[in-house]
Amino acid sequence: MKLLRTIRLDPSDTFVFERAAEPGEWAVPGAFAFAHLDPAALQGKARAAFRSGFLGIDTLGWSTLVQIVEASETDRAAAVNLLAQRLIERFGAPDLATALPAAEEEVAFAAALSHGPDLLVLDEPTSGVGPIGRADLWETIHAEADRGVGVLVTTHHMDEAEQCDRLVFLSGGREKFAGTVNEILFGQETLELSPDDPASALALLELAGLPVLPAGDRLRVPGSSVDTIRAVLGDGVSVTLTPSTLEEAFMTLVLS
Repeated sequence: MKLLRTIRLDPSDTFVFERAAEPGEWAVPGAFAFAHLDPAALQGKARAAFRSGFLGIDTLGWSTLVQIVEASETDRAAAVNLLAQRLIERFGAPDLATALPAAEEEVAFAAALSHGPDLLVLDEPTSGVGPIGRADLWETIHAEADRGVGVLVTTHHMDEAEQCDRLVFLSGGREKFAGTVNEILFGQETLELSPDDPASALALLELAGLPVLPAGDRLRVPGSSVDTIRAVLGDGVSVTLTPSTLEEAFMTLVLS
């Protein structure tokens, strides 16, 4: 296998970053380090690290350059364990059982980038990653796709699925629907309700076995009909027909 290792060709990293990595450290993209920050507000050295740095997992310093090197399974395991310890010591992971899966994913992603692959297969790559890290990871995925790399991603987040060219909905291990986002959303509609007592209405709709998504003081019911809603809640409830979101379309197609 191959992994990323930091290199330093000149002293510039010591000026560019708050902390520069030492040459020869195992490195990862490190987007998780900014999970608690707003990327739009980053300035100076923090912005440089976010946009162009690789995180050395020994010192938690940053490196502009990395090299792709051969690594053994022992090297990979050591990198995972060290990063897990850093996640506990510096990033608030509560214990090793929580930190290890996150460290495994980060090192695996670094390994995937190291091979210059024709196809990247990413299984729930943003699991356990904060919103800023998710955004940075998707920037990397888009950059790889723009470079001509095929990318296959599994995700439970519909906002992430919307960034893909083609989707396949699975339920119970079986394909339910496939197509582009526009193809999936075509003709899909959701009823938006404005009941006087949203909590009571929600309980009644769920009791009737209808999929319901709260939206503030409104309720959204995908894949149903006005007659069905009125049979459950009565004629007095306000009902509006609206286009479905991708999550609502997923619920309709999977439950149908």
